[in-house]
Amino acid sequence: MENKVLHVISSLNDGGAEGVLCRLILADKSNSHSVILLGSGGKYAKILKEKGIEIFELNICSIKTMLFPFINMLKIIRMQSPDIVQTWMYHADLLGGVAARLVGVRNVYWGIRHSNLTKDTVKGRTFIIAKMCAFLSRFIPEKIICCSSNAAIYHKLIGYTSSKFVIIPNGYFTMKFDSSRNHSKRCKEKFLLSNTKPVIGMVARYNPQKDHVNLFEALAKLSNNGNEYQCVLVGREVDNNNSILTAALIDKGITKYVKLLGASDDVPEIMSAIDIHVLSSSAGEAFPNVLAEAMASGTPCVATDVGDSSFIVGDTGWIIEPRNSQLLYEALVMAIDEFEDLDKWKIRKRMARKRIVENFTISKMVDSYNEAWV
Repeated sequence: MENKVLHVISSLNDGGAEGVLCRLILADKSNSHSVILLGSGGKYAKILKEKGIEIFELNICSIKTMLFPFINMLKIIRMQSPDIVQTWMYHADLLGGVAARLVGVRNVYWGIRHSNLTKDTVKGRTFIIAKMCAFLSRFIPEKIICCSSNAAIYHKLIGYTSSKFVIIPNGYFTMKFDSSRNHSKRCKEKFLLSNTKPVIGMVARYNPQKDHVNLFEALAKLSNNGNEYQCVLVGREVDNNNSILTAALIDKGITKYVKLLGASDDVPEIMSAIDIHVLSSSAGEAFPNVLAEAMASGTPCVATDVGDSSFIVGDTGWIIEPRNSQLLYEALVMAIDEFEDLDKWKIRKRMARKRIVENFTISKMVDSYNEAWV
């Protein structure tokens, strides 16, 4: 039986949770979906609107201006009369959960997308809201849907109701990444990359928790020890206008090896140009989408052991401890050495893609949400 599912989320800009919400709505043919957006606009808002999904934008700018948008949210929920309210991340969990309960919706499901909360990863206000949610988790949600086992363990420790957690890993349209692999040579030419030197890449927005500096230290060790490579970094604010990144590249003496490409709307294209994907994050990750997207493209990964990285990568890549440039350097050396052995590298690439296809498809994720929404 079809359910009316109303989602509540803070943003529909380019981000991990936003992408998962978009994929879930587009792939779920069993239910009808609509979205309350606490903010306004964004990449995924445009995509969903083009597919006929109704989106209600509240345009909340600050706590001081929140009263009337919150009243409007109550009216929207009452008007929509959803069978299920699915909220995404702390602010939406709190506001959407309270509003849904006030209107009389019983089937409220929260979504957690963050692995831990530290001063390095979130603002102090976000931590306070998370603690409020921990207390309210006894009363508001029927279940708490979490994308990461690591994140679930952490949130139980800070007071969330343990019995309500359901783990649903992210899912992907794997065929989209498979088809892009045929364009690897063309994509390398587009970004002026050599076909003979391995391309190391990282797709991640600029944020201290992504630890670009640790990556730069590892890359400097590579160049100082005569390893040949080229590196592309892609993500919001990862461009030549970022004075912190450009200064760090100059300081490490690796400017000629690294290209800062900025944001991209075509992740499959980027992944097809990368031979080795790196995740150098120090904290904050729950279920790093870029690892699964890289592996779905047949791109092996070197990743720090944050969130569910080790679960995603399995035995198809290299997992090292965070904030350790020496270990990151050593893992990259191993990856580059194997890259130069064509037969071994083909096997590694097949293993990476196979792990995503067998474990993290969009259909598995959709089925899991429908099982949880009971």
